[in-house]
Amino acid sequence: MKRSSLEAKLTAYLSLREALGKPIQSKLILKNFVEYLDHQNRSESISVHVVMNWVCNTAQVQGVSAQYARFFLARGFLIYLKASLPETEIPDSNLIAKPRRSNPYIFSATELRKALTATQELEADTQWSVHARTAETLFALMACTGLRSSEAIKLTLPDLQLDESPPRLLIRCAKFNKSRLVPLHSTAADRLRDYLRWRQKCKFARFSDVLFLSKKGQRVNYQVLRRLFLRGIQHAEIHARSGQLRPSMHSLRHSFAVQRVRRWYEEGVDVRALLPGLSVYLGHSNPASSYWYLSATPELMSAASLRFEDYAATRGAI
Repeated sequence: MKRSSLEAKLTAYLSLREALGKPIQSKLILKNFVEYLDHQNRSESISVHVVMNWVCNTAQVQGVSAQYARFFLARGFLIYLKASLPETEIPDSNLIAKPRRSNPYIFSATELRKALTATQELEADTQWSVHARTAETLFALMACTGLRSSEAIKLTLPDLQLDESPPRLLIRCAKFNKSRLVPLHSTAADRLRDYLRWRQKCKFARFSDVLFLSKKGQRVNYQVLRRLFLRGIQHAEIHARSGQLRPSMHSLRHSFAVQRVRRWYEEGVDVRALLPGLSVYLGHSNPASSYWYLSATPELMSAASLRFEDYAATRGAI
């Protein structure tokens, strides 16, 4: 197939994904795939052999994770292509190994307090375009709700429904184009009310309904927040342990999920029955996404073991 024809089909595929609310973020990778197919100078159908050669091309990509991502990007396009080109071969999904994900970093309550305190202590540093009060409130909100950083950054004043029962946040068009309500604990709602009172006194906040603003009155920037958070982590001397990812803003979301389930274990409730509710609260597309946060986490393994010991003891097994 000619390159121009493949490029036209790729454009149509990307447009279809956009229309379905499932856009492809790595468009350049698929464009590279089309270029590779063109360089093969093949008039016959696209074969699995050719696809796997591109996926595992060590001159362009290294590591299992990168190969895995390239494989499924190409496979999705090939499934679309097969509707108009039946001779297209679709590689089996088991042809490539799934990468092993490192364990997420989980903040303890003490570490979380140290990180937030460190953020406040950076207030005197004039290089930051975001006020320490804003950053500290945003980080604390992420820690107690498990919000994604993008969801917290995009919050507007109308999204705060603090006078409802229970008080809650409206998360609009988040990942997977899904919206949801996030109930808040009364202490979190009070903290946001305090922040709103402080925000009203700021000159830079008079003409915007964005909740978290920079000192210039614009929506806070993710990269600035990320650098500020990592600076606070360094200042608080918080370091990853062996086998863990380095602490990051996203670790606040992981920590929320793990600590919530740990408390359920300690309270003796039916964790399995409650996990789907946690998945909805976190805005996951399916419960399987939530289970990764909870797997191979020492805190939960310990809590689950104690729960099993109690269960077995009541039945005379131990």
